Parts: sequence; C-alpha cells; structure tokens
Amino acid sequence: MSHAPPIRSSRRAAAAALAATLGVLSVTAVLAPEEESARPVRAELPPRGALGLHVAFQVEDCASTLAFLEILDHPSLAGRVGLSSLLLIGEAEDVPGAARALRGIGRDRRIRVASGATRRALRRMGFRRTPFFLVEDAGGVVRFAAPVPGGPRELRSLHASLRALADLEERRAGVAA
Repeated sequence: MSHAPPIRSSRRAAAAALAATLGVLSVTAVLAPEEESARPVRAELPPRGALGLHVAFQVEDCASTLAFLEILDHPSLAGRVGLSSLLLIGEAEDVPGAARALRGIGRDRRIRVASGATRRALRRMGFRRTPFFLVEDAGGVVRFAAPVPGGPRELRSLHASLRALADLEERRAGVAA
C-alpha cells in the first residue's frame, strides 16, 4: 500500500499549484436556488477574508466523489474556506434522494436546487459534468472553478490551490494570516 506524500507548505509551491490547477476565474455569478419569487436569493457568502465553496452535483454522484469536502477540515483551510452551498442539478423532488446519496457529507448544509440562471452561469464557466465546484470571495466574485478532483494527486493540488487562494484573499481583504 502506497502512502501519499505530505502536503508541501511552501508558498511558492502553493502559488504554482494554484496557477496549474485550471487557473483563477474572475467572473461574477449569482448562485440562486429555484424559488417562486422573481427575486433571486443569494447563497451564503463567506466572512471577510474567507472563501466560500459551492458544489454542483446530481443524485447520481456518489458520496465518495464528494468526500473531497473533507479537505475543508484541514487546519490550513479551516475557517478560511468553507462550504457555502450544495447545488443540486435536478428537480425539487430529487432532494430527498440526493440527501440519502450524500450520506451526511456536507456538514448539515441544506441542498439547494440550482435555478436555470445558475445552470447557465455554470455552463459559461465551463461546467460540463458533475460534480463541479466553484470558490467565491466574500464579495461574491468567483475566484476558482473546476471539476471535483479525481484522485489523490489532484486532491493535493486542490488543497495547495485553495490554501494559496485563501492567502491571497486574506491579503486582499487586509486580514492578518
């Protein structure tokens, strides 16, 4: 059994990983659940200096695919990158099945059904398959978007990218790291 190498703590390596992991998107997107009213409801925004992660998924996506969310518990990301929403690409009647499929993943976050506007915004950002995630800053600007990591190497790169992005966001917001 092979063990994954430890996560490197070098800021230079983190910055390189950030650049290598699909780049940073500077697109603004409104993440609004389907609602009866015409006024979209904003997804929960992260506190100043923190980043919010939104995950788009379908019922068919198994819980093990979304287990990557456990990296948010890593001490280098805890309190700096948090799960803001779980966006179901489906219908309202799919929510109970999606909750069962996730088997507790998502830290008690409510599952929201992605609106048509949200689906269109995700497609413009490169969304082609689920699961897919994006990271936004406290102002609601999307800073990073990618498919969910497919293996340990991609997960380590994602961790380094999120850490580097959190460092940049804290500096930009003037929050002491």
